[in-house]
Amino acid sequence: MDVFKVTVQRVARWQQEQIGISTGLHQELGLVSGDYVILKLGRWRKKVRWVTTVSNNSYQISLSGRLIQETGLVPGWEIKVRYYPESNVLAIGPMMGIFAMIKHKNNGISFGEQGLFFRELAAASRSSGVLLYVFSSADINWLNGRIEGYVHQPGPGRGQWIKGSFPFPNAIYDRIISWHLAPEDYEAKCRLRSLQGIIMFNPHMGDKWHFHTILAGEREIASFLPETQNFVARNGLAEWFKHFSEIYIKPRLGSQGKGIIKINRFGKKGYLFQLVQQRGQQMKVVFPTLQQLEKGILNIINGKRCLIQQGLALALWQGRVFDIRVLTQKNGQGIWMVTGMACRIGKKESIVSNVHGGGRAVTVDTVLGQLFGRKPGMVRHILNQVKSLSIKVSEKIEQYHGLVGELGIDVGVDKNGGVWLIEVNPKPGRSVFRRLGDIAARKRAVDNPVAYINYLSGFDYSGK
Repeated sequence: MDVFKVTVQRVARWQQEQIGISTGLHQELGLVSGDYVILKLGRWRKKVRWVTTVSNNSYQISLSGRLIQETGLVPGWEIKVRYYPESNVLAIGPMMGIFAMIKHKNNGISFGEQGLFFRELAAASRSSGVLLYVFSSADINWLNGRIEGYVHQPGPGRGQWIKGSFPFPNAIYDRIISWHLAPEDYEAKCRLRSLQGIIMFNPHMGDKWHFHTILAGEREIASFLPETQNFVARNGLAEWFKHFSEIYIKPRLGSQGKGIIKINRFGKKGYLFQLVQQRGQQMKVVFPTLQQLEKGILNIINGKRCLIQQGLALALWQGRVFDIRVLTQKNGQGIWMVTGMACRIGKKESIVSNVHGGGRAVTVDTVLGQLFGRKPGMVRHILNQVKSLSIKVSEKIEQYHGLVGELGIDVGVDKNGGVWLIEVNPKPGRSVFRRLGDIAARKRAVDNPVAYINYLSGFDYSGK
């Protein structure tokens, strides 16, 4: 069964619920005889009358005003259609909902740091024939099965987000950061996932300890993991320092490096304690004894759940810490791929490599080439390991959680060229590719979720 991209038109004079199908499209679809068809969009379906219409555009559908209102389709936009003769269903779409946090302001709405990504996603969706809207848990009307979402309308500047009423979509792309999850958002996620006919990917998956326990049980991945334990009071720091001269304590939930603690032996003076604070600012304290160090740690973490982890002899680039951010995504065939990679370089004397704290992005080839380029084949070997590890991690996590769709994977490289898995991010951003000026990777990062939605919804387009 073929998929066809069509233009949507509105016919105001039609009083009844009716769809017009252009002559050429009618022949291509192979509609069965009869005056009615079951029109389907997302979870919405209705038996409607259909007629053949004459149009200069061979691929066009015309909808009555009432159907335009019920479907939420935007006249003039392109969508896709697919006909199932055995059930006499004409499926249109797909319709993708982005589940997000929406802030309401006097001059409109805001999606915070995700605003640019959502606009790019909306443009890619229009180009692909996907109707995309953004919504929050407060926008769901469970009683009538409708969502009051926002569609992006291109225009001067950033364009504008226009509110409309839509059916529940074919698929939902979850973009709420896990540690911002409010009770009402969690409840909405659970209810949406339980609805038949809705595909939801990129789910809430847990914290850093959760990921570590999953991956530590996989033989091909475990050897890339640093020694890690769940941190508890009186975690036996003396025992850790018997084996490692450097340890890290990290919040199990968090982002942008905030709250990470690095501790080093500091000769006869005791232990050097370094803490990442807001906007990448760092606090340094020397604790003379382990007892004072433990007390300082407990005061800082203040009951928050944390990990304790061995320090690694990671390579430095121009004297600065770095890691490799890998974005893995499902493509239009439902296969995991590495969308792009970039080195994130920490600011001077920083203990973390996050670009939000004053760091910067540099190409992987530049960093690894300068560090390991003198050894024949070393850079290629490291990159192959990074890519292979990232795909294995993605596949393992999806085996555990179901449909995932994309992950941000942070990898470290030690002074000998050894690869280490540092962290897995279930809601990855894309700003590193913009900072790097990697237009191709940025475009793939936006296009892949749209292609994956087409694949999941049965609307993978063959160009007809």
